[in-house]
Amino acid sequence: MKKILRIGIFGGSFDPVHIGHIGLARAAKLQYKLDKVIFVPAKYPPHKISKRLSSPAVRLKMLRAALNNTAAFSVSRFELVRSGTTYTYQTLKHFKKVYPGAELFFLLGKDSLLDVKNWKNAGLLPRLCGFIAAGRAGAFGHAPAWLTANTEFISGKLPTVSSSGIRKDISLGKSVSRLLPRGVAGLIKKYAPYR
Repeated sequence: MKKILRIGIFGGSFDPVHIGHIGLARAAKLQYKLDKVIFVPAKYPPHKISKRLSSPAVRLKMLRAALNNTAAFSVSRFELVRSGTTYTYQTLKHFKKVYPGAELFFLLGKDSLLDVKNWKNAGLLPRLCGFIAAGRAGAFGHAPAWLTANTEFISGKLPTVSSSGIRKDISLGKSVSRLLPRGVAGLIKKYAPYR
């Protein structure tokens, strides 16, 4: 009998990628026996349309450095090469075609989890994937039943860190190297996207 692949899809702006992102991906892979985790950097995140992002090329370099050829982790350029905004349901449909028969799980942080119900065509998502989230089951707020029924939570503590906090600290001249995977701090210094 052919093994059914279990694949984590981790979308976000990753501006910059930090130890919290990597910690969530590792924990999800281990706890939910994922065969691989695919990081999908967004070109124009729909919910951050007014925010100025670092260039896709710089964010892609940072992600590749952070993953450092880890066998079970990879980066997809799917959203970066598309024109305009790509929505999560479109990304998931793409990976359903690439990996027919696989079980897909969308990885996300606590803040994103609270906003899922507002995403474009959110009602389609349970047919495309399950969710694996950071935080606790009580962190839902007023979530629709389809979301609570399809979400698993990471057990254990993950690093409390945010990309926006890192960008702010860098702009103030503070050291953030302890919050970044190996190689990312050097790229930030080289390309200086947050100064």
